[in-house]
Amino acid sequence: MGRPKALLFLQQICATLREGGADSLLVVVAAPHGEAVARMAAASGAQVVWNRHPEQGQVSSMALGLETLQGHPFALLALVDHPDVSSTTVRTLLEAAVHEPSIVHLPVFHGERGHPVLLPTAAAPLLRASPSAREAIAQLEVREHPVDDPGILLDIDTAEGLSRWTETR
Repeated sequence: MGRPKALLFLQQICATLREGGADSLLVVVAAPHGEAVARMAAASGAQVVWNRHPEQGQVSSMALGLETLQGHPFALLALVDHPDVSSTTVRTLLEAAVHEPSIVHLPVFHGERGHPVLLPTAAAPLLRASPSAREAIAQLEVREHPVDDPGILLDIDTAEGLSRWTETR
């Protein structure tokens, strides 16, 4: 893709999360581009936490984020390669979690689950012990929230995907 995804999308994602009602942001960073991402995250007003073991996979970053936020009942996990989520979706998930903080809240567009995912911070040990977030979430109570937001499904992982996304801007 030419540049790390976080450097392409992080500022937009942080702005969307804040607009949707997130009052504090935490960004988990790792090598090899962690220093640059950490600077951008800090400039966006986010707390930065280093994942010293990224070889353990994405789930290790998710678990680390939840562990860092113990004392908060829940956290909204937004992936850096999903830049088109609407602030309305963020608000929907955050408001739902206020009423049911101990379950997972997932956005659904036309019957398909997407991102971001809202998890109870108490799920950190389960994530740590699971090979994937999908397997951990399957063990928890989940509430699906239909949203009118195709951005929850947009996952930009390739140069072609980035090019298509850029053309729609």
